[in-house]
Amino acid sequence: MAEGIVSFAVERLTDLLVQEAAFLYNVRDQVEQLRDQLKWMQAFLKDADTKQEVDQRIRQWVSEIRDIAYDAEDVIDKYILEIEEEKMRKIRPRRGLMSAFKNYTTTCICNKGIVLHKIGNKIEEILKRLEGISAKLVTFGIKDLGEVGVGSNSSSSRERLRNLRRVCSYGDEVDFTGLNDTVKELVTQLTGNGLRRRCVISIVGMGGQGKTSLAKKIYNHTAIESHFHRRAWVYVSQKYNTVDLLRKILKSCILSQPFKKKDLERMEKSTEEDLEKWLFNGLKEERYLVVLDDVWDQEAWEGLKRAFPDKNKGSRVLLTTRNRVIASSADQTSHLHQLRFLTEEESWVLFCKKAFPNNGDDIMFCPPNLEELGRKMVEKCGGLPLGIVILGGLLSKQHPPSANEWQRVLDRISQNLMKDGGQISEILSLSYNDLPYHLKICFLHVGLFPEDYVIDTERLIQQWVAEGFIPQGREEDVAEDYLNELIDRSMIQVETASRRLTIHSEINRFVSVNHFPYPPLRSLVVFNLNRETIQLKQLRFIFTGFKLLKVLDLDDVRSSYPSSMLDSFGEMINLRYLGLRGIHLKDLPASIGNLHRLQTLKIGECKVPNVIFKMKQLRHVQGYWLYETMRHLKIDTLTNLQTLDLIRDDALIENDNLANLTNLRELTIAISDSNTDALCASLSRLCSLRYLNVCGTTSRQDPPIVLQSLQCSHLLALRLWIPVERLPNNLHESSPNLTYLILDGCELKDDPMATLERLPNLLELSIKNSAYMGRDFTCLANGFPRLESLGIDDLYNLEEWRVEEGAMPRLKTLTIQSCRQLKKVPEGLKFITTLCKLEFIWMPKEFEDRVRGGGEDSYIVQHVPSVTFLNTAD
Repeated sequence: MAEGIVSFAVERLTDLLVQEAAFLYNVRDQVEQLRDQLKWMQAFLKDADTKQEVDQRIRQWVSEIRDIAYDAEDVIDKYILEIEEEKMRKIRPRRGLMSAFKNYTTTCICNKGIVLHKIGNKIEEILKRLEGISAKLVTFGIKDLGEVGVGSNSSSSRERLRNLRRVCSYGDEVDFTGLNDTVKELVTQLTGNGLRRRCVISIVGMGGQGKTSLAKKIYNHTAIESHFHRRAWVYVSQKYNTVDLLRKILKSCILSQPFKKKDLERMEKSTEEDLEKWLFNGLKEERYLVVLDDVWDQEAWEGLKRAFPDKNKGSRVLLTTRNRVIASSADQTSHLHQLRFLTEEESWVLFCKKAFPNNGDDIMFCPPNLEELGRKMVEKCGGLPLGIVILGGLLSKQHPPSANEWQRVLDRISQNLMKDGGQISEILSLSYNDLPYHLKICFLHVGLFPEDYVIDTERLIQQWVAEGFIPQGREEDVAEDYLNELIDRSMIQVETASRRLTIHSEINRFVSVNHFPYPPLRSLVVFNLNRETIQLKQLRFIFTGFKLLKVLDLDDVRSSYPSSMLDSFGEMINLRYLGLRGIHLKDLPASIGNLHRLQTLKIGECKVPNVIFKMKQLRHVQGYWLYETMRHLKIDTLTNLQTLDLIRDDALIENDNLANLTNLRELTIAISDSNTDALCASLSRLCSLRYLNVCGTTSRQDPPIVLQSLQCSHLLALRLWIPVERLPNNLHESSPNLTYLILDGCELKDDPMATLERLPNLLELSIKNSAYMGRDFTCLANGFPRLESLGIDDLYNLEEWRVEEGAMPRLKTLTIQSCRQLKKVPEGLKFITTLCKLEFIWMPKEFEDRVRGGGEDSYIVQHVPSVTFLNTAD
């Protein structure tokens, strides 16, 4: 960690020398000396993060260097703040133009001299401290810190890691080596033991043993999905809030999405007793399953159980805990499953899968010269799945694997392994020390998010960039590479559909307890886990007391602020990331234009002043701009912009704003009839555009000019939310790489399937909200060659859907929702052997009866493992 902090300080000093060369002329030599001294120290820190664990002298030495690096960063940031404040300071004219000029010049020179004197003194102090630390290397016999050993990140290995670009395995199935029989047993207990009363079934085991992973496997099992009418999953943890848990369960299994405003308002106003009654009444006629994950005390169950009715419907509660007493007290007559540790062979199979992930069917492959070492390491893990997975992920990064390196890893485990769960801490420490410094910083940042907090990957990447963790040049791409590598090392998991991060609780504790140093505050992220309304006075201190912040994330805050209270934002000139989505503003203050270093701006629905053009470092502008404020916005200076949410077409066309936005990747645009020609000409220049969301108030076009003229061979995702007569016939030629497509409210007259089925790379398709007004669909043989997910929703005229044999050969998931006139499921679904999940939501009872077991259409879907019916329509 110290190496990363020092390296970051070196980069900041280098940037300072380049960007403020003219202003630094009197202290430039001192700044260069400080940078060079820190570089020299950095060379001795290659192995320090590992060696400090076994040598108190090194631990103290590393701590002092880290403090100096933080102080150096403080000097830089405070210096930049004073420079910017000086630039913004206005001198009032007193006795005419010449007098004002003299006054301004004199003041600037005087202030400049004071600032330079301050920074010079600060740097001299730091240099003296560095001299003292260097002397301690000799005085106290600290040497050989650069020796390569376990966890050392030699320049060659770091270079290999830096250049490694692997396809991210988002949402890979959890490996259930040795637990498949347990899954079957618990699924049977939940669905087929004949008990009609509500039962609580518990999974008990130590941290890292796989309780949550096993519960997730069961929760998503096809037999569970089809058996229970209602399902909910909540994470309890040590710091639970009963009201919040009740709200989450209500949202999961009672309220239908999208959530209605009146239901959300009712939920906010409800007391704990009100929520209990609401949930009880919603579940009392249903067969439900609720998973309570990671329960730490009996009071948590006692506070929730009153909301779970026992009406002899065969309902179940699945509870995971480390404490057998809690499990036994929840239901003394029901099933308690004590997780066993993996056997020696099960552990070896799991280890081989993780250490050698590219061996295909040979799940027990290991080079003969490494097997003995590997088995000894696996034995040290004591059959604990998390420890084995992390160890395998660590060793999988050695290319090629070396017996010497494996021996060093074994020696490190043997030296420090402890009982009672110490395996996890030791394996995590080993994996952490093996990370190159740039990944250590990113890993620690992730680990500081609260337990059970779902982290959006886009938000995380933007904050990494804002923090300065990512080297300049293609920052977002490099950050995603870093994230992928942490995932590949099994240190972070990502959910498939949502692309959101989850972190094992042991990793969270490891970061918070063992490895996070306390630097000067540069980031402030407010986590409002209970979604409570926060009063203005509780956050007033932020806007005036933390001028050096780089990241200010208030997206979780739920509050309203008068714009005048946010004028002080303009003084936080060090900000790179500003999240205000949770704050209800009428106007964004004009002083925000002073934030020249801002990279990410996230706002709620508000008026935006025409000062955005001043913020030339902006990379992502996301939020809900008030429509009438968009037209005259000047944004042609934002050449670094990658994401732009909801902008009017005339705002882009006026002054040829789009011409310079050559780095734009994601665009949401509101279009009108009068500007389509000019808009298409502008959009065609956006060679980096990957995600396009088109909405607006155009008249129905045949086909829409914006699509007909737009040649987007690079486009990956498209959402079309405008009236359309029909789709252009050449869509498969103009957008051959289109992977995700949403047609929303388009009111198409012609069957879109004839056009869409020719898209060669389409994976996901959603047609919803009267996107098609016709009465029938036809999917031809060989159409949709790669489609995996299809959803049709609220097509109220649709009566018949024909699917020919050979159509959609890779379809996995199909959702049919609110298509009230549809008479039956397509006969051709019986030919789609890949279909594994079929959902019917808000469909008429007559339709459902035809499909259910014994119905006249049930033979069509009998091969589908999971068929679910939700919210039958009247």
